[in-house]
Amino acid sequence: LEAAPVPAAGRARLRLREGIAHLRGGDIERGSWLLEAAADAAREAGDPAVLGETALAMEGLSDPWGSFNGGKIAREALAGLPPGDDPLRARLLALQAGEAGFFGGGEAETASAEALAIAERLGDPDVLRSALRARQMVRSAPEGVHERLSLAHRMIALGEDCDDADTVLWGRLWRFDALLMLGRLGEAEQELGALRPLADRLRRPLARWHHLRSFATLAVARGQFDDAVEALQQSFALVADRTHLSLQGVPISVLAAIAGLTGRTSLVTPAMERIFAEHAPPFVSLLHAAWLLYVGDRDRAGEFYRRASVPESAPVPATLPVAAAAVELGAEFGPPEVVERAAALLRPHAGLFVTGGAGSILVTGSVRRYLGLAAASAGRLDEAVREFKLAIAADDEAGTPPYAALARFGLAKVLARRARPSDVD
Repeated sequence: LEAAPVPAAGRARLRLREGIAHLRGGDIERGSWLLEAAADAAREAGDPAVLGETALAMEGLSDPWGSFNGGKIAREALAGLPPGDDPLRARLLALQAGEAGFFGGGEAETASAEALAIAERLGDPDVLRSALRARQMVRSAPEGVHERLSLAHRMIALGEDCDDADTVLWGRLWRFDALLMLGRLGEAEQELGALRPLADRLRRPLARWHHLRSFATLAVARGQFDDAVEALQQSFALVADRTHLSLQGVPISVLAAIAGLTGRTSLVTPAMERIFAEHAPPFVSLLHAAWLLYVGDRDRAGEFYRRASVPESAPVPATLPVAAAAVELGAEFGPPEVVERAAALLRPHAGLFVTGGAGSILVTGSVRRYLGLAAASAGRLDEAVREFKLAIAADDEAGTPPYAALARFGLAKVLARRARPSDVD
């Protein structure tokens, strides 16, 4: 590129390779700029195939609420490709479906199923990998948890058959997420042991980042806060100033949650807070408001809560965390309909644990505790007592002491409020 003028077609391919190298080195800011340059050159050359390859370079790295979005480029490339069961076309359909699945909708469901069917017809490992990834994202709502466990097994088997550590890593991460949502934390812990050697073998900063943030997720759930903080600080150092804000926001969010549970507010620096205040989408502001409420900063919690406006629809993977935060904040600030609306989202999943469906970063205990909070907020005290007791049993069995403690605290408050003869004791 520096030696002489290069025609658009060659420039597109060179920028694509350069961008992929930077992504693998963990520099997503530079890599994303180069991929955007590759896409511009592919458009100039009128080459939809290279445009499609550029979109696929973003698999697993797209920022769905930002500009670095492979789904947009995939859609553009598909418009220039002929119809049929072509591997590139099938992978682009899968990528487009997976990105759309982040926000939900019937089209994403249909497209991901079509991409998976094409992949199975073609028998191409690369196409199957992309199709499984898309299906996992589309099924990232709580009702898809068992299917995601099955998809994880398929992804692991595919990676082992191809001796592809990256594919096995993703399958292990999906399995980790699904097990957390099912409250099977002991089995999830076993996945951490399998993730570390995969990250070491890949020698990529983002593979190490995924292992660290997964380790921290489980450590917080176990109440091992010092271990979690150390892992989070390492993970933040790996991506700080080199990636889009959604990846930087992951360790910040978990540090904020630890601050809320422990009172160690110094864990969240003013610079970290600015990322939330200036750049976070509404649903992240809602989660931020919840930790501020935990540390007793009621004024700022209310400010972030009003800014978030309790979004009617959160990204699909964040369904349970956002509904849970809405229950806590609505119970504190109102109006009552916010609490009831959020509780209605949670009730069908009472047996699950509150965590994300694609990239778990926190497990905040049994869904039952939030149903207890909702019932108490509405004055249904007998129902609240039942839900809190079920939450305590679930959290004790899963081994989430911080949230078992919060469930006991919720039960104590409701019993004191109900004040039957045996309740106060």
